[in-house]
Order: sequence, then C-alpha cells, then structure tokens
Amino acid sequence: MVEGHQVHRVQHQHAAVLKGKAFKATSPNGRFADGAAAVNGRVLADVQAVGKNLAYEFARPGAESVFVRVHFGMSGRHAAFAPSEEPATTATTRLRLEAADGSVVTHLSAMTVEAGGPEVLAGLLSTLGPDPLRADADPARFWAALQKSKRSVGYELMRQEALAGVGNIYRAEVLHFARVHPDTPAGAVTQDQFKLIWSESVRQMRAGFETGSIVTVPESLRPTLADPTARRVVYNRPRCAVCGGRVVSWAINARTAYACEACQPPA
Repeated sequence: MVEGHQVHRVQHQHAAVLKGKAFKATSPNGRFADGAAAVNGRVLADVQAVGKNLAYEFARPGAESVFVRVHFGMSGRHAAFAPSEEPATTATTRLRLEAADGSVVTHLSAMTVEAGGPEVLAGLLSTLGPDPLRADADPARFWAALQKSKRSVGYELMRQEALAGVGNIYRAEVLHFARVHPDTPAGAVTQDQFKLIWSESVRQMRAGFETGSIVTVPESLRPTLADPTARRVVYNRPRCAVCGGRVVSWAINARTAYACEACQPPA
C-alpha cells in the first residue's frame, strides 16, 4: 500500500514539474475515457495530497475546474517521463498526459481514478481525518474521533476517516514512541498520550517525506538503543530495538499490529 508520505512526495514532484502546463489526455486502457476527455486540453492548476489520495485540478478559462482523484492502492504509480524516454503504456495505464509544450509525458495506473467538480476535493477534506503532513491539519479532529470511538487506538490510527495517511508501519512505530499499547481503548487515551501520538505522526511522516524511506529512529537516539543499527523499533521485528524485549504481534482489523509489552504495557 502506498503510504501517505509517498503520496506527498508525488504531489511535491508533480507540483514542480507539471503545474501550469496544458495537457492532451487519453486513457490507454479505456478505463478512464470519460475522465480523460473531461480534462483534455486543460491546464493543471493545482495538485494536492490528502492522506493517501491525490487531487489534480484541471482548469480552463470561463469553466468550472475538473478534479481528478487518485488513490494508488497497493501498487499504483503516476510517473513522469521526458518524451524521448517514454515507455510503452501497459494494460493498467488508465491515464496518459502529454504536455502541449512537448516537455513531459505521464502515465497513471491506480486502484481508483475518478473525475468530477470541486466536490471531489471538498469530499476528501471533509470525510478524511487530518493529514499530519498538511499545513492545514487540525489535530482536534483526530482527538474527537478517538473520544467517540468504541474501538482501540490501534484501529483508529489506521482508519482514514480518523487520521489520513497513516499506514501499518507508522501505526506500530508511532504508538511505540508514544508508549501506548495498540489495544488501548481509543476513548481512554489521555491528552498527554494524544499529544505524543500526534507529534510522532508528524515527525515520522515528515522524515519519510524528506528521505523517501520509513526510518523512524532518529540519529540522536541510536547510542541508547539495544540495536543501534535499527531502522524501526518494533515493526516486523522479533525484539524491540529500544529495550531488547520480545515484540508481540496480532491482528487488528485484518492487519498485523506490533508492540513491545515492556515499553508499551497493555492497558
């Protein structure tokens, strides 16, 4: 699954390379033919990341913008190429964009690609939880979701309607650094614990955005670790990189959760 920090990296790259250009749009596999027709000839005015979704805004003078929402799913990608280096499209290529100035071509394959009006972006912002990598993120919305929930905090961290962009690796690592067991009832999380969960979500995802890799251990912490070479402290590890204790794993909503019960005592 493409994680939130990777989606933000695509957004950042495409804002720099594609924004402001007019595009010829086609759907090579025919699965986005109507959407391609709707954006054909328009200028890419903006691209935003919201959790694990991208929203591309295509504009034309005197007309309402067309928004294309993309959710990559497990293995989607939206790659840009110099025209001289463009590969052949494949059976999964749902959208091909060719810049009118001949500078760049893109191929998009993704689990979800849909087009519509401004309600597409508005829907993402209203139905998804706050995205730790967005400047306009309101952590109070996530706190409210925890307080209302009857499920565990581990469940809520993966629920995109509560917190947008966090995946399974971040769930394990954020909760460990916050010293909260994943099975802790969401409504029992204290404000101090919540502040740590939010700040760790921001720190770890920003590091992932900047480096392109999920390495949750800060360099300043390494000399104190039981395993100073660790990239992560509990995710997919038999032993906790912090204390050396046994890491336990179990399923939360069909996804594997991890915890060190020495560092994260069960509630």
